Amino acid sequence: MVSKNSTCKRLFDPLFQGQWIKNSQVTQQAGSTVIINSFLKVQHQKIQIQHKQQLHFNLKQRIYKTSISSQEFQNCLFGGYFEVRGSVVICRNC
Repeated sequence: MVSKNSTCKRLFDPLFQGQWIKNSQVTQQAGSTVIINSFLKVQHQKIQIQHKQQLHFNLKQRIYKTSISSQEFQNCLFGGYFEVRGSVVICRNC
C-alpha cells in the first residue's frame, strides 16, 4: 500500500522490549506491512503513563513496545490509522 501523502508524520519507532498485552486486530497484511485497525479500542489495550499512550503489539512473532504522545494518539485515532512498516510505526491520513 502506497500513500500519496508524503507528509504523513512518523510518530514513533518501536523498541524491542516491553510486555505483551494482547493481539491487535490486523485489518490488512502484506509482507512486512501490517495495518492495525484505527482505534485499537476493542482489540487493543492502551495504558496511560505520564500523559503518553503506550501501545503494545506483536509483529512477526516479535514483541514491540512503543509510546506516543496523547495528542498525536488522539489525532491519529480520529483522523487516520496506525501502520507498521518494517521497524517503523507511522500514522496514515492524520
